Amino acid sequence: MKVYLSLLMVFLLFMGCSDDKSASSDDAYRKEVVTSEPVIAEANVTTEEASGDISSSATPTSALALQHSISLEIEASKVQPLFHQIEEMCQKIAITQHCQLINSNLSKEQEPSANLSLKAKAQGIKMIIEVLNKNNVTNYAVNSENLAGSISDVQKRVAMLTSYRDNLEKLSKKTNSSLESLMKVNQEMATVQSEIETLRGEHAFMVDRVQTQTLNISISTKYLSTTEDTFITVLKDAIIGSIDDAINGLKLILVAFIYLLPWAFLGFVVYFIYRKIKLKA
Repeated sequence: MKVYLSLLMVFLLFMGCSDDKSASSDDAYRKEVVTSEPVIAEANVTTEEASGDISSSATPTSALALQHSISLEIEASKVQPLFHQIEEMCQKIAITQHCQLINSNLSKEQEPSANLSLKAKAQGIKMIIEVLNKNNVTNYAVNSENLAGSISDVQKRVAMLTSYRDNLEKLSKKTNSSLESLMKVNQEMATVQSEIETLRGEHAFMVDRVQTQTLNISISTKYLSTTEDTFITVLKDAIIGSIDDAINGLKLILVAFIYLLPWAFLGFVVYFIYRKIKLKA
């Protein structure tokens, strides 16, 4: 009897083990049949875990992008020299202060004016402003924008996408994946890499805005006093008017000469014939 009970227990144990093996073989078969959507879903799960770690990291509290604006009114004769002085100064500190001229415009009219836009490190901007302060500054303003949040968001997104891309690379190396699955994984990897490069460009642009500052310069002609302005205006108008009158007079003389030239020639011919007839008589 004991022998039968022992055989029965061994049989039951054998059946339990066979069930476990069949279940594990079924799970292995399910994992073996891989499609693109489960592969990407698996990578997404790992990415979400990675994003949790990134979000817990410390982020900068302040990253200010500063933009300076300054306006000057100076004498007309000093506009062009000051314009070229700022350009040359920016070129001299281009290496040490990363000074770069963004835009420049010089107007050489009766009332000359100039506009410049440049960016440089904080010390370089300070050096240029010190030179400008030696002139008549009419307005100065500073605008700031805190890019800490934007920079932090981009860093997190880059970290998440990088982790996602790494997981996709691991999945693409699995030997039990189908050809269609590998093609879709590679396509997803290319899309993710493109997004990473775009975000890195945005990050570099924002970091450059924080590390360098922008300066907008507006130079206009200083207005003269009322008496001086009136005298110069009258004198200028008189000179311009006399020149215009002289030109118009020369035009009239030239037109009259051209108009009378044929008649003068005809009169000379008539006079010559008349003298010749008179001499014969």
